Amino acid sequence: MNKIHIVENFCTNYEHAPINAAFIKNNLLKYPKYKIIFYAEELHIKAVKGILKEYALGVDFICINTYRGKSFFYNLANNFIFFYKLIKKKEFKLKILNQVIRCLLYLV
Repeated sequence: MNKIHIVENFCTNYEHAPINAAFIKNNLLKYPKYKIIFYAEELHIKAVKGILKEYALGVDFICINTYRGKSFFYNLANNFIFFYKLIKKKEFKLKILNQVIRCLLYLV
């Protein structure tokens, strides 16, 4: 099964949740045969799930630590490590990697 990985590695709680929920819903509707995996901080996931309601059933939610509030270089290093581990997974294909990059550009 094809997968789309969406990562929110900065926002916490309700911050930016409506935008992320809309982005996830758009991908669910556009790619119904794809599995959506959303990585975010625990309270942010709860906020996004609350907005998505029944659409949340089509998404795998994975809690990650955000590195907000640390130095720029600390954030950069930890994000690099996280994305390296994510991309290193054997299930990744170039098409999915491109979608991850587009998601990152969207979230910046």
